Amino acid sequence: FCQDEAIGLDPAARQILCRSGRSFHYDRLSIDIGSEAHFEAVPGAAGNVLPLKPIDGWLHRWDTLRERVMAHDGPVRIGVVGAGAAGVEVLLAIQHRLCELHAAAGRSAERLRYHLFADSLNLLPNHNPRTQRIFTRLLAARAVEVHTARAVVEVGAGRVKLQDGEEFRLEEIIWATGPGPARWLARSGLALDDRGFIQVRDTLQSTSHPQVFAAGDIAAMLAHPRPKSGVFAVRAAAPLERNLRRSLQGLPLKPFRPQRKFLSLISTGNRYAVASRGGWALEGASVWRWKDWIDRRFMRTFGAWDTTGNARARDGEPAG
Repeated sequence: FCQDEAIGLDPAARQILCRSGRSFHYDRLSIDIGSEAHFEAVPGAAGNVLPLKPIDGWLHRWDTLRERVMAHDGPVRIGVVGAGAAGVEVLLAIQHRLCELHAAAGRSAERLRYHLFADSLNLLPNHNPRTQRIFTRLLAARAVEVHTARAVVEVGAGRVKLQDGEEFRLEEIIWATGPGPARWLARSGLALDDRGFIQVRDTLQSTSHPQVFAAGDIAAMLAHPRPKSGVFAVRAAAPLERNLRRSLQGLPLKPFRPQRKFLSLISTGNRYAVASRGGWALEGASVWRWKDWIDRRFMRTFGAWDTTGNARARDGEPAG
């Protein structure tokens, strides 16, 4: 186990380059690094927004935001840029938690105002119209001001400017737009799609370098394009592991076809959630309990290994 960050690739020498200065030779390489927030094209965004991704740093960014809001006197306006499932869910979760913290501190949460900005015509553009209507209603009930079809084109200290010229003053700006690839991939020599993601066959192999595999958000399946979603990343894990082993054994690789329809369970922060799949949607507290059970069951699968790769006891059972 090497705790380091990949920052470059030399596919001709089969070496991965790391931030520490170390390099590692590989016979097979699997790139499964997820996605990042890209906002360089928006003037002023760098340094003035809190990006939702990479997700591993979000907990620290949330702690910082929470402390600033609770220490601030007077009105606080919080804006989220990006109205996909991630943006909607994180806004509602933040709103719910800050209301709890204000109540515990004996303060009114009425001073908090929330804005959601989308460049798309509808909320949650990758979901069905019924799901969109449910969240339009829920956001209105939670007094969130929604601005659709109004892209953010400029950011300053405490403000955003929209494409129609209107500006909004905001104390906190969270960036939750669509995923982007790691920047070092542009110099990797791998075949990339027009957005910069690694092109892979249905075997999850790079189309240009068969010794390199990729899965999850960072991969672009040419034969089976799908939205960037954790659902597809999780489902790709077993086919990826199988083909890595078969590749090392010199066996024919097996194709992977991701499902076309997928279930999304989107929380509203207050033990309420919406299920969305295909053309149908379902909402309620029971959907949240279902989501909570699925999420906790999934997270428990990571409890059997420590960071050195050694098995450890889980749920009171001896390590196996």
